[in-house]
Amino acid sequence: MCIVYNANWPLLYERVLKNRITGLENKFIAPAYLGDDIDITTESNDSESYTCEARVNGKLVNSAQVFPSRPIASLLSEGVAGIDFDELEVQVYSDELNRDDTLSSVSFLKYCERARTEKIGGPLSIQRGIEEGVAVVVAKISLDLTDERISDGSRLIVRSRVKMGRRKIATFRHELYAPDSNQSIAACDCKCLAMGAVGTENEGVSCDFLNWMI
Repeated sequence: MCIVYNANWPLLYERVLKNRITGLENKFIAPAYLGDDIDITTESNDSESYTCEARVNGKLVNSAQVFPSRPIASLLSEGVAGIDFDELEVQVYSDELNRDDTLSSVSFLKYCERARTEKIGGPLSIQRGIEEGVAVVVAKISLDLTDERISDGSRLIVRSRVKMGRRKIATFRHELYAPDSNQSIAACDCKCLAMGAVGTENEGVSCDFLNWMI
């Protein structure tokens, strides 16, 4: 069963708004699946933001506050307490950039996803968790992107930290840098929940992260 990947929601909203997203507050309410007809509605709140809602068969599955031109201040200027973990180096390819050579929101969120997955131990550890009855799901993402131009082939660094909440909630902060710079190109806060895996007695019920996970 193919679920719409969390990083693709900003892309869908960009298509509807016909504008690049530089700021996002995204809540994941229920999954959407390959082949679903997704109805997206938008409402302008002011000159700088929109409320976007996505529904499948009338059921709300995703909602977001979208900022096509939000000043990059909220996330990039905030310090977040937590435990640092290993930096991730990524190489940028041309298809990860917008036409103006800025980094796409989807590409950055994929880098963040990769960093979180590596923290847990890689894809095999994600599968191990599911086999042990615990799935890690994304509940909310906040995103800020700058307008910095990036060259095809550039290498960037994802620096991350994680803060635990009662063993049931993990909030990740990811920031993207050029190797020789202390100025963030992008920042993301991602709230993840531990839930009973599909097919288990506690499917969809909040539970603790396994001790070896984080």
